[in-house]
Amino acid sequence: GGQIKLIQDKWLMYFLHWKPLTEERKKISVEYVRKLLLSFWGPNMPFIILGDGGETRVGNHQAFYIDGTIYDGKIRTRFIVWNCPETNRQFIADCNINKMRGTLNHLLKLQFKITSTISCHGGSTKHSHPELTQKYSSEPFNLSFFIPPTWRTNEFRYPKWYPEGLSPAKGSLWTLPTESVKYVE
Repeated sequence: GGQIKLIQDKWLMYFLHWKPLTEERKKISVEYVRKLLLSFWGPNMPFIILGDGGETRVGNHQAFYIDGTIYDGKIRTRFIVWNCPETNRQFIADCNINKMRGTLNHLLKLQFKITSTISCHGGSTKHSHPELTQKYSSEPFNLSFFIPPTWRTNEFRYPKWYPEGLSPAKGSLWTLPTESVKYVE
């Protein structure tokens, strides 16, 4: 007889944050997103910027992104930011993988694909990502997007940010794979 042990260990977090679209949040750019990433989670998460960032589109809105890393390259992050004048909100897709745990880059790219399916002001987006078959839809938050069938989206209740709870004007969701760790013997 013999023995074989297979271990699959994925560590990622996909957040979607939204805030009221105030005057200071209206003019966005790569530089704006860079400053946001560096300050968003506070001084305990001193991000280092990677690359020059860029521009994309989310839900028919112009969006900007920047990449960063933290904890000596262990965590890889991309912030994608856009404004939705229709709902008077700013959105931040906060995409993360843990490189130290061997989480593959394609799982970070998968989070970019999820972001591309977001509908932030009603309706639904058409997409061409066959791995994103499960629709997350929230009428109270006026949001929808598509995720892999084994992932789950929940409200991210953070009392420091949302002492009165989440609302259509401000909140956070987090989406995680349900099959993050598998051991087969």
